[in-house]
Amino acid sequence: MTGLATLRAPTRLVRRLRQLTHRALRAQHLEMLASRLSPTARRYAQAGEAEGDGRPFAVLACVSSGSDSMAMLDLLHHCKDFDPTFELHVAHFDHGLRGVESDMDRKFVEDTCEGMPGVKSLVTRALASESDSEAKARFSQEEGRVWRDGMLRDIIDSELAHLDVAVALAHHSDDNIETMLLKILRGANIMSLQGMSPLVTTEGGLTKLRPLLSVSKSELVQYLRDLDLSWREDSSNASPVYSRNRVRNEVIPLLQDLAGSPKALTDRFQELSSQARLLQTWVDSELNDDSGDSDGFDHCSLQSQDGDKCERAAALESASVFRPNTHQPEFLERERLRRFLVCETGESVFARSVEMIWTKIKEKDRVESKVDLGGEFQAVVHKDKTVDVITRC
Repeated sequence: MTGLATLRAPTRLVRRLRQLTHRALRAQHLEMLASRLSPTARRYAQAGEAEGDGRPFAVLACVSSGSDSMAMLDLLHHCKDFDPTFELHVAHFDHGLRGVESDMDRKFVEDTCEGMPGVKSLVTRALASESDSEAKARFSQEEGRVWRDGMLRDIIDSELAHLDVAVALAHHSDDNIETMLLKILRGANIMSLQGMSPLVTTEGGLTKLRPLLSVSKSELVQYLRDLDLSWREDSSNASPVYSRNRVRNEVIPLLQDLAGSPKALTDRFQELSSQARLLQTWVDSELNDDSGDSDGFDHCSLQSQDGDKCERAAALESASVFRPNTHQPEFLERERLRRFLVCETGESVFARSVEMIWTKIKEKDRVESKVDLGGEFQAVVHKDKTVDVITRC
């Protein structure tokens, strides 16, 4: 197979995926513009009347040499058949972990982009060479994401500042299933059992679009085959070192077989994600309406039940404390407790920690106790059933 599509007539799948990608890209662009507007103006944006800040819209596609990226690149390139006004730029990242194989991946992407007249530019970034091979081996997937985000911000600021840029990622429906399964395996709050959002804005100001979330991995591979497009497999994707790879290569195929088909499994997880999102929307509304403090906890001017000042009030000063509300449903109170712990520690909190704290709150014996939250933090459940967070001595 060659790196470019031949002139054969597009199959039904090819036509469908191209139309679907264009619709998704347009909808996500409108949502991106709408997110910058006031609620009143947003209604017009949702009706298709959104306007940008005058800069041309551009998509910066993050492209590896793999099948997902190659399919996304070709689909975005053909989006210009429907809308020739947006600019398509490509970014390729070399993490420096696979030596010659990484060099060949970069050359493959460069050759592919050269054959696409709709690609305005290709920017490559490589992780600085490191003599310590063990340090590179410790380069985690999360560290890779942080590094790429920093590089993307640099590319946009230095080379595409005249454009209104959104970053396109090649995540598909199978990736959503992987994400949700990993959350379950690691222990997740039920409301967090959601798939990836089609549009996110990072703390660094990057807008990321995912136009392929409704497309399966098998459809993307078939798309490439129908067009005689080639790709290169990243050998690290088969490595059992990463939990995500084991879920992708071992667990999901089994679940797809048990569910009856890949589409059936995707539908089940989409339903679960939708329910979790609706539940989170309701809980957010209830907790925000219940208290003027949107964090869901009281700031410390602590009183014990007999009216005396708590002995620890002076030490806590302006610290925060969780005070259970017995008049609220337990589910809401446990979620308010979880958010309090996250706010105080700045880190995610295991469900089992929330469960242990809540059990101690409900105990009739008024005994002060501590619960480890991981790292340097502990939660203290006091005799009056209030909870605060301290640093481990």
